[in-house]
Amino acid sequence: MHSAIKVKGVRLYELARKGISIDRSPRSVVLYDASISNFELPDIKLDIKCSKGFYVRTFANDLGIHLGTGAYLKKLVRTSIGDFKIIDSSCLDL
Repeated sequence: MHSAIKVKGVRLYELARKGISIDRSPRSVVLYDASISNFELPDIKLDIKCSKGFYVRTFANDLGIHLGTGAYLKKLVRTSIGDFKIIDSSCLDL
């Protein structure tokens, strides 16, 4: 459970860290688009466009199960949210 959703005031990821698993009710999410942008075994790079609440880590795990193998997220980069795009961002030289 990598979720910041709260159940009785406690975030699910905090419960997961304590080894407590909570049943979550299904929520409606949308996968608008998914495409393979790079494929070099054993890695697949996907570009995904999805709605709010879409769990990309869970999607990777489910994809692995569907393919009869394991799968996990090695890296996650959010390239946009709402009107904000990573291409329009500035780098801070610290």
